[in-house]
Amino acid sequence: AEEAHLSGVHPIQLLFGIVVQPEVRPLLLSGAAKGADVHFGGEASRSGHQVVHWSFAGHRHSVRDSSARQLVFPVPDHQLTDADPALRIAARSLRKSPPTRPFVTSLLRRNWLQVR
Repeated sequence: AEEAHLSGVHPIQLLFGIVVQPEVRPLLLSGAAKGADVHFGGEASRSGHQVVHWSFAGHRHSVRDSSARQLVFPVPDHQLTDADPALRIAARSLRKSPPTRPFVTSLLRRNWLQVR
């Protein structure tokens, strides 16, 4: 019964074994970069928002507050690659080649997952 209830839940709603409900509590999605991401995350957290910083293997985030209000979600590689078709379309429409450096590719994949 629990599985059936959660089967329609968007991936952002299942983090660290909790269900995030943005309709109940404001939610900020962040990339956890040093500077604006971490600053906005801290301010949002102090204002009662839940903050989810999206990360990936090899990404050194700057989040120092690991409270329940600020989660760092390391996106698994198999989910990051879901972005590849969209990245190819974007590169083609911009008349560019898709990125070749793995870190840059992971950043773009993560960004796509944040806004999807």
